[in-house]
Amino acid sequence: MTVSRNAPCPCGSGRKYKQCCGKNNPSADGLAFDAAGMLRQGVQLQRNGRLREAEMAYRRVLEAKPDNPDALHQLGLLAQGAGRLDLAHDLIGKAVQLRPGDVVFRHNLAILLHAMGRVAEAVEQAEKALKKNPDFIETRFLLANLLKEQGKAGEAIGQYQRVLALNPQHASALNNLGATFKEADRLHDARACYEKLLRLQPGLAEGWNNLGGIFKAEGNYKEAVSFFERALNIRPNYDDAVCNLAGALYMEGEWASAIPYYRQLLKLRPNGAQEHLDFAICLLASGDLAQGWPLYPARLELKRVDGGSKKRPFPHPFWQGEPLTGKTLLVWGEQGVGDEILFASVLPDVIRAAKRVI
Repeated sequence: MTVSRNAPCPCGSGRKYKQCCGKNNPSADGLAFDAAGMLRQGVQLQRNGRLREAEMAYRRVLEAKPDNPDALHQLGLLAQGAGRLDLAHDLIGKAVQLRPGDVVFRHNLAILLHAMGRVAEAVEQAEKALKKNPDFIETRFLLANLLKEQGKAGEAIGQYQRVLALNPQHASALNNLGATFKEADRLHDARACYEKLLRLQPGLAEGWNNLGGIFKAEGNYKEAVSFFERALNIRPNYDDAVCNLAGALYMEGEWASAIPYYRQLLKLRPNGAQEHLDFAICLLASGDLAQGWPLYPARLELKRVDGGSKKRPFPHPFWQGEPLTGKTLLVWGEQGVGDEILFASVLPDVIRAAKRVI
């Protein structure tokens, strides 16, 4: 393929070829197309956010050299960024086939497969990349995250530890290793991870929140409160820390202190059923029945373990406290046995008020 020096540059810049990609090569018209130069131009355009022009440059490379793996790979990354995952898979997959030993290609293919929900295949690609370069830390960290997502805590822990052997100050690996230790109920190890993380980054709100979560899990609510407060001093509207602080204060019996944080939490998560229910329980515990009971039906918006709704689709309206004279009332159990026994104490009242109680 040849390009006239006075023709528009194939990279899509709108300038003449001799003023753009061909400016460093003063040869006459009929100059052979410089695929490598065009590829470099495309990468620079991509870095500068000029994605359409970068795409045109990569496509011009592929017109000249259809099996250029670098152009296929870069074009695949553009397709992935645009949400065209199937096309991205075709392009990056072909780049991997053409250059199977390129760990960056396999790393990015693993990221793409994860985005497509194909986690097992992503793990496979990450493992293949690491066979080629065991010290490629980005892929090692990716593999650890994938294994954690699969619920393989033991394997994930091993991979995070290998990341930290390569870079002891890898903050994200410390944070995720701490979370994995917590999931495995290894709270002491999790605590050590978060403490090391905070020595490296004392201004990290997530670190203080996660460390507080360890103390909360151990039942040390007073200490947990202090860490959640430190997280909020750094990031005042950090919803996870607000939620944890409210919960820790509730468990400490500091209901009045917890209430303002529950109110803040509902502003941050206005549609959260669990948040509304927790606030209702706190209000009821504090003796504020007038505000607590109206929020308590939020429990019915929670999901069951199987993903279904706890709210049964009865064809009749729910009782809202109106007079029951001449009416039939269905009472159904939807909580634990202890709560059902507790609420059974009001059954005599509704039996007297209604015509019939089922």
